[in-house]
Amino acid sequence: MKLIKRGAEAELYLTEFLGRRAVLKRRIPKGYRIRELDDKIRAERTRAEARIIHRAKKAGVRTPVLYDIDVQEMEITMEYLDLPRVKDAVGTMDDAEKGGLAEEIGKTAARLHSAGIVHGDLTTSNMLIYGGEIALIDFGLAEITKERERMASDLRVLKEGWRSAHYEDEDLVDIIFQSYENAWEGGREVLRMLEKAEGRRRYVKRN
Repeated sequence: MKLIKRGAEAELYLTEFLGRRAVLKRRIPKGYRIRELDDKIRAERTRAEARIIHRAKKAGVRTPVLYDIDVQEMEITMEYLDLPRVKDAVGTMDDAEKGGLAEEIGKTAARLHSAGIVHGDLTTSNMLIYGGEIALIDFGLAEITKERERMASDLRVLKEGWRSAHYEDEDLVDIIFQSYENAWEGGREVLRMLEKAEGRRRYVKRN
């Protein structure tokens, strides 16, 4: 088992599950919390993350397949997706490919939100290119909610992350948001809330 990433909340290991390459996600204990409380919180978050991944998959979002959930050890074992990250791939694409990618990102975010899921860290580091579609990973901060304000915050993270990582292609944010709005009926309301929160004009064109 090989450590591939250590974050504030969890560690990721490359491992095997029944002969298949897999990722094991282990939630890290927090020494500043009482142990019983810490165990309860980590167990609840482990269960919640597994439920949300399953819910996202049912909504048509490509996510890692769940292989095993061990609440006692606060571990989730899931499919290893050996796919390029959007963050790394954008700079290698031509304009047509970038436009198509931006549309897919908008559709994927819409599928997620229409299913009542907020990702919490919707950046291009957590998006993989799966054929002509987008796969999402790392649902550690995700939550199930119908609140449009939370969805607007998700889009704000996406926009700010995009502008930071892909500032040369900042105009693609408009395509992402237009695609998002076109993909589900709640999209326009969410974008209006984002606009209100930022005190800015619309990012997308009116039909």
